[in-house]
Amino acid sequence: MNETYKIELHNGRKICGEIELSLNLEKSLMKIKYSDTEGRKGEFSGHNFFYILADIRKFYNNIGYKLLCKGSLSNVFTGGLTSESSFGELAYQIDEKTGSKAVVNVFDKISQDEINNIDSFEMQKEKRRYIIKKFASR
Repeated sequence: MNETYKIELHNGRKICGEIELSLNLEKSLMKIKYSDTEGRKGEFSGHNFFYILADIRKFYNNIGYKLLCKGSLSNVFTGGLTSESSFGELAYQIDEKTGSKAVVNVFDKISQDEINNIDSFEMQKEKRRYIIKKFASR
């Protein structure tokens, strides 16, 4: 498996560049190599693309950038067979009002309208716990 995605970078005011992510799956180890328009390059590895993306997001958050992709949205998280069979490339986007789920690719681009729904990975985990609790009582 070798996939490449280009994702816009946002600095809180405007789109200010792009990052290219190259996904690689070798046996049970996943790797994402990244390079951006400012010349930063590197690689993160792990056992799930969603969590590797979270590490890249943390790195970019620390230098003032957000990645404009589905995996950055507060109501998107992995879970279940869909995520497992795609090694975390697919996740669920949960409607917070109805609890309905849609399967999304975590590397897909988002629109400018969705920027306000981007959260840190820690807040994303908190939102997941909240939504599970909210809809578990139904």
